[in-house]
Amino acid sequence: MNENIPEMDFPIEEEKNPLGFLELIYGIIFEPGKTFQQIAERPPLNKVLIIFLLFQALSMVLFIAGGVFSKGFSAFSGAAGMGGTIKALLFIMAFAGFILSFVKWLMSSAVIFFLSDLLGGRGKSSAVLAVTGLAFIPAMIISPLQLWLILMGSHWWSYVLAALTMIGGWCWVIVLLIIGLRETQHLSNGKSIAVIFMPVVLVIGLVVLLLIGLGSILLPVMMSMPELAGGVY
Repeated sequence: MNENIPEMDFPIEEEKNPLGFLELIYGIIFEPGKTFQQIAERPPLNKVLIIFLLFQALSMVLFIAGGVFSKGFSAFSGAAGMGGTIKALLFIMAFAGFILSFVKWLMSSAVIFFLSDLLGGRGKSSAVLAVTGLAFIPAMIISPLQLWLILMGSHWWSYVLAALTMIGGWCWVIVLLIIGLRETQHLSNGKSIAVIFMPVVLVIGLVVLLLIGLGSILLPVMMSMPELAGGVY
């Protein structure tokens, strides 16, 4: 006896295709919330690393170009005859900044993940690394414009626009960090803001305490010196 057993179709969840390189950049700029949601489970660290290295390489080139082609460099190097030495120092400083920025990226990501975990975050540490790396995409876009404005230093408005551009770029970066933490670590907006600004407040507090401590140590010493004490009074 043949029985026709109906075939049952079970829904199969299709795996989403990973974002391409250009899709990732476009998403961070125009659709950051949706893009950070997509990379929360499988952060594309290889693409993030490439973007981060490109940004740091661009920053290094712009730092050197800003120093070499500035009017102050031309006047000083021509008068002192130290153009080659100054160029070498610029290259060394740019390369050192390149290495330190990589270390700073790793350390800041670790601190941010630790703070988000304290505030109830439920995401991956690799996702935080991706967020902190991708959040600097706006800075990569704005940096050439900022350099062009600085090189036009004969006009006062170029310095004003350069400063406004820098402030706007950093505000954009902070907003992306907040959105990224919210989507990848499942935090509220308030907790995401707290995670971003807690290290800043902590550093400012430590600097203030250090200055107060140094003042409490140096002031009695200065007051004990007759020549300085007479000057104070």
